[in-house]
Formats: sequence, structure tokens, C-alpha cells
Amino acid sequence: MASLTGKQIDNTYHGLIKTNDELAIGVQAKRLQDGDGNDLPVAVGTQSMEYFDTQDFTGATVLGIAAGAQGAQGPQGWQGIAGTDGLQGPQGWQGFQGNDGPQGLTGAGVQGPQGWQGIAGTDGLQGFQGWQGPSEAGVQGPQGLQGPSSGGGGSGTLQGVLSTGTQGSIVYDSTHGDGNWKTWLLTSGFSVTSQAFTTDTAGYVTFTLPTGDIISYVRLSVSSAGGAGSTLRVLLYDTTVNGNNDILLKDQLQDLGTIDASSTGVKTITLGTPYTVTGSEPNSIIAVVLWPSEAMSIHGFNSPIWDGNGGIMFGDTTIYRSFNRRVEAGTWGTTIPTDLSSSKHVSTTNNPWWVLIR
Repeated sequence: MASLTGKQIDNTYHGLIKTNDELAIGVQAKRLQDGDGNDLPVAVGTQSMEYFDTQDFTGATVLGIAAGAQGAQGPQGWQGIAGTDGLQGPQGWQGFQGNDGPQGLTGAGVQGPQGWQGIAGTDGLQGFQGWQGPSEAGVQGPQGLQGPSSGGGGSGTLQGVLSTGTQGSIVYDSTHGDGNWKTWLLTSGFSVTSQAFTTDTAGYVTFTLPTGDIISYVRLSVSSAGGAGSTLRVLLYDTTVNGNNDILLKDQLQDLGTIDASSTGVKTITLGTPYTVTGSEPNSIIAVVLWPSEAMSIHGFNSPIWDGNGGIMFGDTTIYRSFNRRVEAGTWGTTIPTDLSSSKHVSTTNNPWWVLIR
């Protein structure tokens, strides 16, 4: 204030600082003004100070104020321009090629002259004709052992100890010239007979077929029809061998559908997808399984190797006819098992089924 000494008030009050109400400063902060009443950007009180508008604290040291939250990171600057690639150095000199080695000497041997052709010998005598070999795709195995018989008159059942051999398949020489059908067995029968089904068992026959053979059709003949709507379901199975070397049905290969069994006569089922023998089938055997919806009969080969209750005596051996093979497939209307190896297998002394494939 010493600088105001000797100066008039009306000339100097403009630069003086005062409170906005010209009263003493108290607890409540008051806005400061210049002598002309213009607000300054600060208010003061005995316990606080307030600032207004923008304050520049550059070069000031502020104590006791917590730092504010860090601001957001600014955008990344532009990437600098890549420098120019340096010049490629010169290619090195190619090395000299080595000299070729000398070629080996040619052998000095001379080919000898061709010898004279020998004089043909006299034809030998023709030998005796040999015994006929097995059928083209397999040999019939030995006959299975006889199980307990249920009675006389040819109706006995042989419990399923089956032949351990394999049955071949041969071309069936049809009298109508349709000779490309295959039969599953050789038989001395010269006529057909009727073979009955029961509803809880399925009949089956087996074919031994070479790898790559294709089954497109199955043919059989209904001799005694079932009721209206009756059917005969046809399936393909492979086989397995149990601990006694008995051949049993195993896994279902293909369900071929059903044929109408409400009328008699020859029935042919066409495979929607022909089955090709892969060679991986156990024993190379394919089984055709016939599962009836109710009691009915189909034709079979007439093979009269039967003499009363048991068979024909030949020396000290009884010859049995056990061609008619069956398996307990379950009651019709239920799902036929996909694995029949644990089902009961039996063979009976009835004549064998007449079943052909092509």
C-alpha cells in the first residue's frame, strides 16, 4: 500500500482488490473484485478458497491434492515409411564340373549257336480217369453227430451239433435253361417235397461263395401258404465257430425284406442293394435265413436217406440225413436278433430247403 502514498483515491481505486460486498472476509468464501467491481476468478474465505474459469498452474508446485484419473491413451501415431532395401550382392562363381569316369570294358564272351530241336517222343498211353474232385466252391463237411431223438416216424429232431465242414455252392441246371441260379447242396433227390415252418424258429441254408461273388436274387417256392397277409422274411447272415467247432449263425449282414406267403408258388426276392462277398466273412460262408410270420411250408429237395427211426445202417455206422437246419429266431413281431450265435441251433431229419441264389 506504500506505493499509494500521495496519490488521489479517485485515480488509484481501480487497481485495488476488494470483496464483492465490500465487507470483511468470513467463513463463507466471497468473490474478489477489482476496484471497478469486475469479478476475479477466485473467491476467498477464512476456511476455503475457490477458483473459477481456467487457471494456469504452469511452474507452480501444488501440494496435498490427489492426482486425478489417468486420461485415455491418445491414438497411435502413423507408421514410419520403410527404408529402401539394400542392393543384392553379386552371385558367386560356379564351381568346375568334375571329369567323367572311364566306361567299363565290354565283356568278351560270344553267344553260342542255338542247339538242334529234339525229336518228339512217342505219345504215352492215356491214364485212368481220376476221381471226381470237390464242387466248384467248397466241399461238404462231415455229417454232424445225432442228438437226442424225439420219436419215430421221421419226425425226430437232431440237437444242433452241426457239421464242421463247409458246404459248397454249384450252378443249378434248370430244365428251362435258367442255369445261372446256384443251389447250396448236392442231393440225390429227384423230386420236391414240402417242409413246414413253426413260428418261433427260422430255417436257414448256407452257401460257400468266392470273394467278389454278388447275390442279387433269392428264390424259393411256397408249398403250403399261410393265412391272409402272411409273409416270409429273408435275411443274410455270416457265421462263426464255437468251441466244439460247430458252425453257427452270427451277425446279420442284410435284411432283404419279405415275400408274400399267403399264396403258393415260386417266389423271387430282388435285393435292393445286391450283396457282394468281401472275403472277410468267417469261413467264407453266407447264410440265407427264412423267418415266417406264421405256420406255413416251402418246398424242399426229396432226399430219401431215411429208414424208420434213425437212418440206414451201413456196416457198423448209421447214416443220418440232417439237412434241415433251423435256429430259434424269436417270436414273429419282435426284432430278429442281429447276432444269432447265442440262439439255439438245431438240425432235423426233414428234407433240405429248396433255396437258390443268383
